[in-house]
Amino acid sequence: MAIKYKWLAAKLREQLPDYAARGQHQLPTEAELASRYKVSRQTVRQALAQLTQEGLIEKRQGSGSFLTGRLRSFDQNIVSILISSDSDYTYPTFLYHLRHELQRKNFMLRVHITDNDIAKERSILSELLSDPPRVLIVEPVKSTLPNPNLDLYRTLLRNQCHIVFLRHSYPQLNKIVCVGEDNLSGSRMLTEHLLAQGHTSLGALFYADDLSGSERYQGMIESLRDNGLPLPDASVRWFHTFELQQLIQKRDTDFIKKAIQESFSSCTAILCHNDLIAYELIRALHMSSDPRLSEITVVSFDHSYLCRTSQPSFLSLSHREHELEQKLTETALAPLKGLPANSSNLDWIFQP
Repeated sequence: MAIKYKWLAAKLREQLPDYAARGQHQLPTEAELASRYKVSRQTVRQALAQLTQEGLIEKRQGSGSFLTGRLRSFDQNIVSILISSDSDYTYPTFLYHLRHELQRKNFMLRVHITDNDIAKERSILSELLSDPPRVLIVEPVKSTLPNPNLDLYRTLLRNQCHIVFLRHSYPQLNKIVCVGEDNLSGSRMLTEHLLAQGHTSLGALFYADDLSGSERYQGMIESLRDNGLPLPDASVRWFHTFELQQLIQKRDTDFIKKAIQESFSSCTAILCHNDLIAYELIRALHMSSDPRLSEITVVSFDHSYLCRTSQPSFLSLSHREHELEQKLTETALAPLKGLPANSSNLDWIFQP
């Protein structure tokens, strides 16, 4: 009996990747397995119990046994992520919670830092091609610009690497699953909030290299248009990756000071791309010699610690707690379980 159940467990273990590749996430019933392999139901139960103990399958009450997506070899249960940073702004917190969600499913996270640099992205992808991960989460690099690395992504796909984009997909690869953010609606919410407070002279400071900047700009100007207000081209400013890196690394706020001087002096409220920009903008406004500038209302995205520690604090939209990390984990692991993975857009909400 012992030899038989171990033999059956080994046979099933070998077949689990094939089940997932066929999109079959549920194992045959105990009766079907017993008939197929000419063994007793007791032997089947023991074999399934062995695979459950190894974390390769899970039993669901009244439903049978299902794939978890894990494989027996530890180094095959790793999810890789390409991301611009692991130490700046909200990235450490995000990676901490993503790692926690994956560990709950018995997967590990391997982080590759791009610094939002196309050459570094290509170098990392080239290395990954030698041993493609089962799952690769990708935060696109400079997503508003043409990208020369799409050939490597297509090669990874041909090598059975499941790719999930984080926040955006490259336009040329828009059929790949993406866990995104509903930036148009979020920006509309902030704009409508400011208009309800009586603001009509709005400015903005958005990220030029990232599609989220374009989407947040679009939501703002569509809201102004729908409310019969002029489009504020002169008071919309854009920053680039180099300026953002200078801000983070050297606390260089020249681009923010220049925006205030050239575009924001007549504004009563400003939409910022994220809390880091909003925090530094508020500091610059309050350090100005013009007391009127300190009265400008600033709103933002991400609801990080910066919106609470700023003096004064400012309104910032958020997602539901840990929603991004949970949705990303679910989407990344779905194909390994033989389940369909679908794109999604997370709502922005007002955080109490």
